[in-house]
Amino acid sequence: MNGKSFAYDAHNDNPKHSIIPAKNIVIAVFFDGTCNNQTNVFAREKYEKGVANEKEKKAYEKHKKDKEQEWADVNEKLKFVCQGGKVQCQFCAPPMADIIVTSSTIMLQDKPWATVKDKDGKVNFNFTGVCNHPSQQKPFSPPPPCKAIISLGEWKDFSETIIGDNNALLVKSTIPCMISGQDLKIMDSGQKAVLTEVKPRVLPQKLLVEEVSGKTEAVPGQKIEYKVVRYNKSNVNENEQKNVRWAVKVDRKPEELKDKKGGKITIEMKQEWAGKEITVMACLDSFKEDVNQKTQVNTTTEGSLFMFIIA
Repeated sequence: MNGKSFAYDAHNDNPKHSIIPAKNIVIAVFFDGTCNNQTNVFAREKYEKGVANEKEKKAYEKHKKDKEQEWADVNEKLKFVCQGGKVQCQFCAPPMADIIVTSSTIMLQDKPWATVKDKDGKVNFNFTGVCNHPSQQKPFSPPPPCKAIISLGEWKDFSETIIGDNNALLVKSTIPCMISGQDLKIMDSGQKAVLTEVKPRVLPQKLLVEEVSGKTEAVPGQKIEYKVVRYNKSNVNENEQKNVRWAVKVDRKPEELKDKKGGKITIEMKQEWAGKEITVMACLDSFKEDVNQKTQVNTTTEGSLFMFIIA
C-alpha cells in the first residue's frame, strides 16, 4: 500500500483514510470481518446463541426419538389392518389418507378387515390433497388432486392369513403408486387399544394367629390355660378357631400337641419341666417363634406348693 493504510468502518458510509508509516501498521480482523470491536462482540454472542439453540434442538430430537423407541410397539408391523387405518404418500399434500375397506365384510374390532383387494386408490384411499410429483406439474396450472390421477399396483408383504377369499393386509404391507413409482406405506393399522376397568382379584385373607396369652409362671402339676387373644382379622368364628394348632418348646425344637386344638387349651406342667422356661406357640399354618407365650416352670417348694393350692 506504499506506506499507507486504508480502513473501512462498516457502520459508517464514509471511508476513512489515514497515512500511517507502514512499519506501524497493525491489522486486526474481528469475528464479524470488521474492525469494530463492538460489532464483533455482538456477532460472536449471536453465533454462540445459535450454536446453543442447535445443540438444544438436537438433544430434544434425540430424547424424543429415544422415547418413541422406548414406547414403540415391537409388533406394530405385524398387525392386521382394518377400516380407519392410515396410508401415506410422500408426494401428496397432505400425505395421509384413511383406508376404506370394500373387499370384506368380516370384522376386526367391529370394523371391516382390509385385504389385498383394497387397491383402488380412488375408492379405498381417501386422499384429500394434491399430487406434487414433478411429472404432474404443468406451467400456470395448480397441482392435480391426488384422487383424480392416482393409479396403484399390487400389494406386497401381505399376510398368509385368508380373509374371505383374499390375503389380509399387515402394517408392513406396501403398494406402489404408478405415478411416482414409490411405495405407499401403511402408517396405522386402524386397530385401537381400549382401556377397560380391570378389577383386581381379591384373594381371601389368610387367617393367622398374631398373639397368645397365658401365665408367665407355674409349677409342675399345675394346669395352665393358654388362648389366642388376637388374629390378623376380626370376627373369627368358632369353626375357624377349631383349626388352631399348639406346640410346646422346652429345650430345642417345638413339639406339637396333637391332641389339643382350638382357640383355647389347657396344659398341665410336667415334672421334667421344673426349673425350665417353656414356650407355648399357636398357629393356623406354621409355628413362628414370635407368636408365643413363655412360662417359667419353677421348682416345687413349700411356698410355691402353697401358692399352687390356693390358686
